[in-house]
Amino acid sequence: MSGEFGILDIDLEGTPEMATLPDGTVAGIRIIGAELRPRKDNVGQFMLLRYDTPDHVNVFDFTSTIMLPREGDDERQVLRAKNRVIDFFKAFGVKHSGSLSMESLVGLEGRAILSETEREGFGLQNGIRRFLEKR
Repeated sequence: MSGEFGILDIDLEGTPEMATLPDGTVAGIRIIGAELRPRKDNVGQFMLLRYDTPDHVNVFDFTSTIMLPREGDDERQVLRAKNRVIDFFKAFGVKHSGSLSMESLVGLEGRAILSETEREGFGLQNGIRRFLEKR
């Protein structure tokens, strides 16, 4: 054997297609990417998170955003943003106090109720309908 590897050497028989999980599915999720990004208007930031589903290897990775409270938000917007962060922290067992690096979130596992939506140009995609508190 020469050490060369060609595409024809790969056994493709029985390979499952990539898919999404149905809307409302409760699934284990793992954070595989986490970034803090500026909002489009450059006032405030949001967390961009990428997940996979460890128990479903043929499910596409997907993302969610968590908007952080910002200057100029009304009381309801601030409360909604804070509660979304709290729900996220509870789902992944993250402590609410002290500093937090986005890199420290990568690899954490939690559970969520997933959504499934059709996006023009992208097809069906999963998202987070609701985070579930870690048991």
